[in-house]
Amino acid sequence: MRYVFIVFIFFVFFAQCKEKTKSSKYGCEKSIYDEPPGPPMTFSFNSNQKFYLKMGVDSTKDTLALTTYNNLIYYRNNSNKVFIDYVSVTRYSKYKHSKPFILSGEVLLKSYFNGIKQFYIDWPDGSTDSLYADFILDNSKDNSCCCQYPLKSLKLNSMTYTEKLEFDKYGIYLFD
Repeated sequence: MRYVFIVFIFFVFFAQCKEKTKSSKYGCEKSIYDEPPGPPMTFSFNSNQKFYLKMGVDSTKDTLALTTYNNLIYYRNNSNKVFIDYVSVTRYSKYKHSKPFILSGEVLLKSYFNGIKQFYIDWPDGSTDSLYADFILDNSKDNSCCCQYPLKSLKLNSMTYTEKLEFDKYGIYLFD
């Protein structure tokens, strides 16, 4: 019986000495999980109507094509337009008239990996907007999104986003 008691005390003591998981001031906990190489950069407008106008869609019928647009976002390499692959238009939920948004992992990749921060959007309505996206690599994940690629700055036509919807750890950034 005495031997069982000593073994019990040893295990209790050993469990107390085990290193505790520490979280940062942001509440992040270190993990072995690495994010995919192309996590999404997502943005939209506060008004669905503005998004529909930019996409050249009749907002009363909501005929927005939820698909990949390979000729929408680009950056300049010398004087050439280099279009970003896999720019998708999707919705916040499966219902019509829910928040449509643009999703692109390659903007995030080009921003932190290649140092490209200035992008442009050739909207289907014929207008062009500038998009400044500044993502960095942070393997500590000790930042406000507890993510590997935190956003330092995101601007559309030199205007900062006004709101961030909770969607995933990166969120959906909304502009006026």
